[in-house]
Amino acid sequence: MSLIIPISKELEFRVSAPISDVYDLLADVPRSVQHFPKVDRVVTLPNNTYRWEMERLGIQKMHLQIKYTSHYTYNPQEKWIRWSPVEGGNAEMGGFWQLTADGNGTHIYFENDGRLILPVPRLARMVVKPIATQRFMDMLDVYIDNLKQTMAMF
Repeated sequence: MSLIIPISKELEFRVSAPISDVYDLLADVPRSVQHFPKVDRVVTLPNNTYRWEMERLGIQKMHLQIKYTSHYTYNPQEKWIRWSPVEGGNAEMGGFWQLTADGNGTHIYFENDGRLILPVPRLARMVVKPIATQRFMDMLDVYIDNLKQTMAMF
């Protein structure tokens, strides 16, 4: 039986970059993913679908590799990008970016909602759950910080 770990994050922030530049970065999934830490590779599939394959993580004899696939939809007029989970892998991720012009900059709303589905022995679950949750949340924080640094250069 697998351990299911919910992963949810919601935040808002403002950058001084023009909304068109911010949208172009976030809508280009392979380019945006370059800002996410510990990604082994992103596989481009048909119909705006991408499979994320994270680097292997682990301690001692237990190693896990998170893999998930999401389908992306875009609305360049309303400046949003959404992703929804596609079956397969050991995680499911969905969410969206909503951009709003804010003077000379951009107000950004980010939401990610998903879950990790990990084959973890019952005795290790109490230890693995908080560590896996914190590591993934830390990676999301680094992703956002890396994107902010890039957007600051626009």
